[in-house]
Amino acid sequence: MKHRLKNAFANSRHGASTIEFLTAGVLLATVMTFLVPFVGRVSTVNEEIADREWALREVRNLIAGLQSGQTDVVLSAEATDRLEDPKLEVTRSEPTAGQQQQVSVSIVWTNRFGEKVSPITLSFWESPKGKL
Repeated sequence: MKHRLKNAFANSRHGASTIEFLTAGVLLATVMTFLVPFVGRVSTVNEEIADREWALREVRNLIAGLQSGQTDVVLSAEATDRLEDPKLEVTRSEPTAGQQQQVSVSIVWTNRFGEKVSPITLSFWESPKGKL
């Protein structure tokens, strides 16, 4: 009996078979087919979020300029370099009964797929010029 047990351990294998390697390869390929597009999409979303945050800072700076007395505002050179085909729009509403008017500053641009993104818009209220 001891002899038989000894032979059983002597014949045991110490490596992986071809089937095991093929199975591991198929599993790895299956995981990669889902993982690679996911990582690509996460990267695209991160870039879009960074562009939106950057545009929000630009709009804040433009509003600060308007509130400090600038009469005309233009996009910075960095904004035109960073965003694809950016468009700036400044709108002023008619003054209300309290002699206040709403000023809205908006930036819209094209994403990497050629689609217009939702604009970044901020608004504030001001007294019309000359009626303080």
